[in-house]
This record gives sequence, structure tokens and C-alpha cells, in this order.
Amino acid sequence: MLQPVVEFYINHKDFINNINNLLSGAFPAIVYYLGWFIWTHRQRRIRYWLVVNLPQNWATVMMN
Repeated sequence: MLQPVVEFYINHKDFINNINNLLSGAFPAIVYYLGWFIWTHRQRRIRYWLVVNLPQNWATVMMN
């Protein structure tokens, strides 16, 4: 039952190694980029919320 899988692995070692190299190199980079993008988008939303919702004299309001 597993013989075709074993034969494919033996006959296509280079192909499988290329996939492994791609996963080990590209996957962390993609995950890091997505994390950076989500964090940056969140920071922009927070800044936009502050600009829209704080009153013009927010410094004096905070002091009182």
C-alpha cells in the first residue's frame, strides 16, 4: 500500500528537498510579514480613532 509513496519519494528526492527548503525559508518570512502587516494596520486604526474622537483641546481636557 505504501510502495507508491516510497517509490515517489525515492525517485523525486530533489523535488521534495526543494519543497522542504521553500517551506523552511519562505514560511517564516510570510508569517513575519503578515504579523507586521496586521500590527501596522492596527496602529493606523488606533491613530485614526484618536484623531477622529479626541476633542481639539484634548490636552487641557486630560489635565482637568
